[in-house]
Amino acid sequence: SLFIRSLIELDYEKDPGIRPGDIFENNDPHYGGIHPVDFDTAVPIFYGDELVAWATAVTHVMDGGYIMPGSIGFLNPDCFADGVPVTMEKIGQNDRFYPWYEMRIKSRTRVPDWVMGDARGRLAGCLTIRDRVIALIDKYGLDYFKDACKEYVEDSRRYAVARVKTQAVPGRIRKSNFKDLAMAGKRVILPEQNIDCLLNLPLEARIDGDAKVHFSLRGASGWIPFGQNITPPAVISALLNAYSHIVGFDMFNWGSVAAWELETPPAGSWANPYPANYFASSGVAWAPAVMWMSSLYEAFGRLYFTRGFVEEVAAGAATTLTAEFSGINQYGMYVAGLTLEQASNGAPARGIADGENSAWCIYTPNADFGNAEVTELFYPVIFIGRNIEPDSGGYGKFRGGLGHTAVWLVKNTPGVEYQCGCAGMRSKITPNHGMFGAYPSWPDRA
Repeated sequence: SLFIRSLIELDYEKDPGIRPGDIFENNDPHYGGIHPVDFDTAVPIFYGDELVAWATAVTHVMDGGYIMPGSIGFLNPDCFADGVPVTMEKIGQNDRFYPWYEMRIKSRTRVPDWVMGDARGRLAGCLTIRDRVIALIDKYGLDYFKDACKEYVEDSRRYAVARVKTQAVPGRIRKSNFKDLAMAGKRVILPEQNIDCLLNLPLEARIDGDAKVHFSLRGASGWIPFGQNITPPAVISALLNAYSHIVGFDMFNWGSVAAWELETPPAGSWANPYPANYFASSGVAWAPAVMWMSSLYEAFGRLYFTRGFVEEVAAGAATTLTAEFSGINQYGMYVAGLTLEQASNGAPARGIADGENSAWCIYTPNADFGNAEVTELFYPVIFIGRNIEPDSGGYGKFRGGLGHTAVWLVKNTPGVEYQCGCAGMRSKITPNHGMFGAYPSWPDRA
């Protein structure tokens, strides 16, 4: 939605124009993207001569052309290390990509077949949506379609308002949270990265008498010379993610945004870096955002508990250390990408039950151990151990879900590099404080 809104606000309807069969794409955080490996493709839907809707699709590609292989660019020192840019571009027409688009992907990413495979999948999804929408309008009429879309968005707004009005308490609630990045003495790219960083991730939520929620990040610390900065539009996307989990999950779309308001984060902070450094990196902008989203769990959990909705309480997120391999695999093919098995975190403790073991992630619904054989198919590794890690959840009346460990044997390769990607990891402080006196969970690494 933010991408499409940007197209309209930047007057793309006049130049270059929007026509049937056009394909637009963006991955640039300067213009609404979250981080550069999330490629957002959009196709206009015309009915007759009228532009009536859009179909969009986003994928997190396996390699974004970052300075380091893969897609978790927390080491990126600035946006010039953030890989191949697609900045609000028209990348095709007549339902086909322009030739230069594929050539750019081929020359600027390490696994172009995989990246283009994602691109074709996004386009196919958009075209399928377009065909289904046109068939729907043919069946029910354009006026009905427009009315239904408006009602669907309005229903989402009303649902979110009703949930807050029924289950929360008017007033102000604040949550303090921090994220560290201990890189002093570690392998870094530029000298200014040889530092330990501590990011302040403050959350303030104020609920007024109309059940509208006002969010603020006042006090957020400054931008850092790593790929862990995020832009205000991307903060909205992160907030949408968390809001869909704890407030609007039964009926969720852009309508919920009308039920809350986000104050522009402090200029120059990690959540709004460009006023101070227009070239700040957003290589893995989710890293601080997912932990800020975690605070939303605890804040609303306390509000729900106050009104007696104990079954709605959840303590917040664990963190994710993503394994990222790059090098020559067992077939002699260069590979780079994630094993997102590490996204299968322990679920948060709830007000009525323990968290689930290794079956949950705050930023993706695909949180499970997955299939070890599929990982072994693409990467030159063999699993020799996989275990639920004892005592890895925070303890209390109800404990957080347990995390897991994996041990790999590298085999049949002249060389492969392993990078531990940061999606919220901590080294020296606890990732989740626990609730109501429970013990916090431990840091990811020592």
